[in-house]
Amino acid sequence: MAVPRTRLLSALPVASYHLRNMISLLSGSTWAQQLCKAEKALLESADLSGVSCTTADTPITFKGQAQSIHSVYMACDHTVSTVHPEAPMVLMHGFGQGAASWWRCLPGLARGHASQGPVFALDWLGVGLSSRPDWTPGECPKAAEEWFVESLEKWRKKQGIERMHLVAHSLSAFGAVGYAEKYPEVRMV
Repeated sequence: MAVPRTRLLSALPVASYHLRNMISLLSGSTWAQQLCKAEKALLESADLSGVSCTTADTPITFKGQAQSIHSVYMACDHTVSTVHPEAPMVLMHGFGQGAASWWRCLPGLARGHASQGPVFALDWLGVGLSSRPDWTPGECPKAAEEWFVESLEKWRKKQGIERMHLVAHSLSAFGAVGYAEKYPEVRMV
C-alpha cells in the first residue's frame, strides 16, 4: 500500500517538532542518556493503539568480548504471548540512523505483520544504543562486512529466531546481502 505524498509531507512538521522537543530535553546528559530520551520520546509519539512496545539490549559475545545489541520490539497486543513466531520482521537502519528511525512505521508494520510474528528494529553493533566495540579504521571491506553479518547472526541466535523477514535501509542493505549469502539456511523470506 503506497502512502500518499501529501501524507508523507504532512509528517515533516511533526517530526521537526519532536526533534526540537527532544533536543531541549537532552541538554546536560551523556550521549547515551540523550539517545535513550530521544528514542523514548519518538516511540511514545507514535500511534501505539493495539501494539505493545519494548526496548531491550541483547547480550552477545563478539570477537571474544561481551557486547550488546539494542532493539525496539513491537507486536500486536493479541500476539505478544507468541513464543515462537513464524518469521518476525527485522528492520535494519541506514547510515547515520538508529532503531528509532523506524518510529513512524513500526506500529503499522507490527499490526500488518501480526500473523507472522513481531517486528524488531535493531541498532547495528557500534551504533545507537548498541555496544561500541573497538574498530580499527582501514581494515579491508571483508572485515566491515563480517562486522555486520556476524553481529546480526549472534543476535538472531540469542533471540531463537529460525526464519525472519530482513528489511534493510540504505547502507544496511550491504550487511543484509552479505548475511543472506553467508546464512541461507536462516530461510529469510
